[in-house]
Parts: sequence; structure tokens; C-alpha cells
Amino acid sequence: MDPYGSLELTSADMPQLVEELDYAMTESRAVEEVELLRRIVQLAEKARVDPQLSMSFIGD
Repeated sequence: MDPYGSLELTSADMPQLVEELDYAMTESRAVEEVELLRRIVQLAEKARVDPQLSMSFIGD
């Protein structure tokens, strides 16, 4: 992800996003960070099963 740009992910992109977030959770030591990543994974799982949903990330 570009920290300054925007990115929109479709349901087809969710498996890769979940995989990368799962990896980030294993690398994180902060409980708060892991919880935040877990919540994002939950949203990604919803978007994976519903092709009308997407996730947008907006950079700085």
C-alpha cells in the first residue's frame, strides 16, 4: 500500500489481504495492533463473500 495514495480492494482481492494481515498479526507484539488487525480481517472476510462490498484505504 502507498501511504500517500488511495487503494480500493474488491472481493477478489480479499484472500491476499487476509493472508497479509494474518502475517502482520504474527509479527506484531502490541496487543492493540493485533486487535485492530483482527477487526480489519473481519471486515475483509465480509467483503470476500459479498462481491458488492469493497475496502478502501486512503493515504495521507
